[in-house]
Amino acid sequence: MEILWAKLEDKLNHQTLTITTAVTTNAMEAINDKMDPIIQENEKLKNQITKLEQKLDQMEIDERKKNLVFFGVDEKVPEKRKQEQIGSPNSPTHKRSNPNKTRISSATNTKNAIKPNLLNYVARGRSSSLYELPKND
Repeated sequence: MEILWAKLEDKLNHQTLTITTAVTTNAMEAINDKMDPIIQENEKLKNQITKLEQKLDQMEIDERKKNLVFFGVDEKVPEKRKQEQIGSPNSPTHKRSNPNKTRISSATNTKNAIKPNLLNYVARGRSSSLYELPKND
């Protein structure tokens, strides 16, 4: 009788092990099937985040470039240069109005020094509007 119980116990253990492995593999396959689209979407979102971070970095660099105005350096956009030269003493109208003035760089054969104006557009607008304020009498 003990031999019969031992064989029965062995069969039950073997059957339990078989069922456990089958259930585990089926559950893992179902989880993997559901995870594949999530992993693909995660990769797409990571790529999109890196692209947006690169755009943000480029926009910050471009914004910093716009904070400095270099006079005497040709710019790529002619309309912007015309707008900045309206109030500049080096504008073509000022140069034409004083024909007796000679250029220092042409006499010494050196290039003009670049003098950056460190005021941004908002500060330039504020400083120019201060001159236009009415005086209190």
